[in-house]
Amino acid sequence: MKRIIPIVLLLCLLFAAMSINVYAAEPDQPEVSAAGGMVAFEIITEGDTQEGVPLADGFSIPEPVVPCPIQGGVRILATDIAGTPLPGAVFGLYDTGNQLIEELVTNADGIAESGSLDGGDYYLSELSAPVGFLPVYETIPFSVTVHGEVVCKTVVNSRGYGILKITVSGNEGEPVPGAVFALYHADTNDMVTKLTTDDTGTAIFEPLTGRYDLIQTQTAEGYLLPESGFSFVLAEHGETVELAVQNEKGAPAVSTGTVRLVKRDESTGALLPGAVFGIYNTATDKKIAEMTTGSDGMATTGQLPGGNYYLMELTAPAGYTLSTEKTAVRVAAGEMAEVTVTNEPEKAEPTGVLLVTKVDKNTGERLSGAVFGIYNTSTNEKITEMTTGSDGMVSYELTAESYYLRELKAPDGYVLSADKVPFTVKSGETTELTVTNMPEKAENTGTLLIIKKAEKTGKPLSGAVFGVYDASTDDKVAEVTTGGDGTASYELPAGDYYLRELKAPEGYALEKAKILFSIKSEVTVRVEVTNMLAGINPVTGGAAGTISVPKTGGVSPALNYVLAALCMSISIICGLMLCRRYRNSLRRN
Repeated sequence: MKRIIPIVLLLCLLFAAMSINVYAAEPDQPEVSAAGGMVAFEIITEGDTQEGVPLADGFSIPEPVVPCPIQGGVRILATDIAGTPLPGAVFGLYDTGNQLIEELVTNADGIAESGSLDGGDYYLSELSAPVGFLPVYETIPFSVTVHGEVVCKTVVNSRGYGILKITVSGNEGEPVPGAVFALYHADTNDMVTKLTTDDTGTAIFEPLTGRYDLIQTQTAEGYLLPESGFSFVLAEHGETVELAVQNEKGAPAVSTGTVRLVKRDESTGALLPGAVFGIYNTATDKKIAEMTTGSDGMATTGQLPGGNYYLMELTAPAGYTLSTEKTAVRVAAGEMAEVTVTNEPEKAEPTGVLLVTKVDKNTGERLSGAVFGIYNTSTNEKITEMTTGSDGMVSYELTAESYYLRELKAPDGYVLSADKVPFTVKSGETTELTVTNMPEKAENTGTLLIIKKAEKTGKPLSGAVFGVYDASTDDKVAEVTTGGDGTASYELPAGDYYLRELKAPEGYALEKAKILFSIKSEVTVRVEVTNMLAGINPVTGGAAGTISVPKTGGVSPALNYVLAALCMSISIICGLMLCRRYRNSLRRN
């Protein structure tokens, strides 16, 4: 017994000393409050400094967010005064140094779009107006200030009119009434109108400004038609062009005849109604007239001067392929020339379906009222327009081919997307596209940037779902999901908020703590959240179900002091007992 008590005393003293030294050896740890189960901390953002505040091991001040370069574009809509779109208007796009960047030509919808433009100031200048219209001479300035924004400009062209005056006379200067002329657009070969001289041998017409061809098709009895036509240009509004035409007296060299067209199915021979043909003069390539087959599949021209002509199909019968061949025909005096033209039925082309879903980029909420144009990739021709419904979705059936999608009108309160979205339609399949929009930037707002990583590897984690809550009301403001790069962002009004993870990435444990943060105007707040693999003990880092003592900071300092005090007490008691036994032994001796 005498030997046991000193050994116990020695062990207690050693244990007490170790308990105190272990805690004293621990590095100072920052104090974290967890009142109400909430962990509060301050996030250092751009413009903030924290001088004199030491950072714990493994922590660092995040790098400031570097703003992305601004890029956008411009979209031009050319119309007349009534708002009708005008194709063929040519615009020059210039920078402030008057350098031409590109030329833009409006399409069939009166729209022209630029390529990607860096942020800055630019202007447009109309280089050429559509046929029959006057160009806008004033420059059109605009600026690209918001990333992804497409600046829309509308240009209204006024019609320009000129005056055409035709005077027809004979050999001796006598007026020739009843002379008939056909007026054509020189650029398109489309007939504008027919003009007939009055008793004074005069015909007057006010065409739009542009280039024209004039052909005399009929003259008064006893006169000869001129051998060639006339060309002229009306360049300015109000300009007058006078043409003096002489018809020689004499017997007509040719008389008239007619053409009858018969339209049939190539395979069955069935007569086909509804085919529209143009009749062209072979020598001049000018269209003389049009005719449409009736219910009997036939059409007959009026009287035509004898000569050589050709027929060209302008519109095929419903369900048939348009013929691109020229069919030659000769008109003889007093005769009817009959021509039969066949068509092949249209072959059913393979089709698929495009399904577009429009969502808010931050929240994933579906958006109605977005207008899209579908364009053929090879021709840039717009196939159709479509608008998302109340469910934020819209679909359209297309032939199997390559296309691209372009947003023409953004949902209310959202920034128009400047992106072209390419896609391919496959036969019998549905191609699904999801297109996002950013909300229009409100005043006094900032941005929350969530960065989700694996705790030990730093690997970006996608698929984490967070709820964003107002700190004062606990109302959920938004729900965001991290993407493939492990990030998610959301624009918020300035104020205090907190995050709560609602769904962890697959294979990882859910973070249960509330994460407080504050939003300041025009500042990006970065919040980095890490996840441990599912099945890992969050305290020890070992497998779930095992317990091990943490290396640092794992034992409460109060517990260390209690154990040390207990050991000291036992040591004192043992010491007193030894002293008492020693005194008793002295007395016996």
